[in-house]
Amino acid sequence: MRDQHGVVGRLVGGWEASGILIVNSGLPLTVSESSGGLISYGYTSALNGATTGGYGNDAAGIGILGNTNAGLRPNMIGNPNSGYGQPIHNHLQWFYRGAFAAPLPGSGQVGNEKRGVVEGPGFNHIDLGLFRNFRIFESLNFQFRAEAYNVLNHTNLGNPGTTSTSSSSFGIITGARDNRVLQMAGKFRF
Repeated sequence: MRDQHGVVGRLVGGWEASGILIVNSGLPLTVSESSGGLISYGYTSALNGATTGGYGNDAAGIGILGNTNAGLRPNMIGNPNSGYGQPIHNHLQWFYRGAFAAPLPGSGQVGNEKRGVVEGPGFNHIDLGLFRNFRIFESLNFQFRAEAYNVLNHTNLGNPGTTSTSSSSFGIITGARDNRVLQMAGKFRF
């Protein structure tokens, strides 16, 4: 019915549909520290009962507090992707904040956290398109397009805060990716 001949061809022919399923795992995230101030990771660690935190400092004396692209990293004292009995992977606590502690001043060591130890939230959505082609004359066509992005309106969380400061956003997700977007358009082809 693509040629749209006759009454049935005009009614049934000319339809097109498309769809895209997008599924992505989360990005690997690295926790960093701000220099100079008191660092609070939010609570006492369930790992050893010690209060996590400390002061952001260049304990190894490698000069990374000045004008440099390098940054401070904490010590990783546990697995941030395991809750140790506490709920994680929600917008209020994406990873276990008690898995980190600042190196002690004068210890001569840099933080032992490796890059990308926190698994960020993944995202998925379905995009759909429905098109109707109308043949007006031999070389003149009109196309009506209706498209929906994230058609199921699935909430896709943004990344959590990963800079450990006295800020209240450390380990907390404060945003989300786009919700459902609908658009319609028409175009003439000749």
